[in-house]
Amino acid sequence: SGQVLSTDTGYRRDYNSDAYADYFANDATMFPVHRTRKEFPAKTWVLGVIAGGKAKAYPIEQLPDGKVVNDIVGGQQLRVAFHKAERRPEVRDASDAAVPAVMVFWFAWQAFYPGTEVWRR
Repeated sequence: SGQVLSTDTGYRRDYNSDAYADYFANDATMFPVHRTRKEFPAKTWVLGVIAGGKAKAYPIEQLPDGKVVNDIVGGQQLRVAFHKAERRPEVRDASDAAVPAVMVFWFAWQAFYPGTEVWRR
């Protein structure tokens, strides 16, 4: 048996605290983002989906907890749900096949997909 992880690193640091607490507490990003859409604060969590060649962002705090939202993205019918307690997205198409989705900060999603649609409740 061996030791996999130790907090005895030789550095004075409190490893019992969240290293990113300050980052999540403000709207600043760690790196510059050249494309900036203003629909949401930069660090709003969105569920990003690409279907039929189109991108769409679903603000997680606007999605009803565990309930299905029916939508059309890129001509495809989708059923979108977010289970808040588990922080788990679920996106399915008309044939009930899983559609890839990602939880991501708004600033990153809109930078990669500047033409993204935005779902509103």
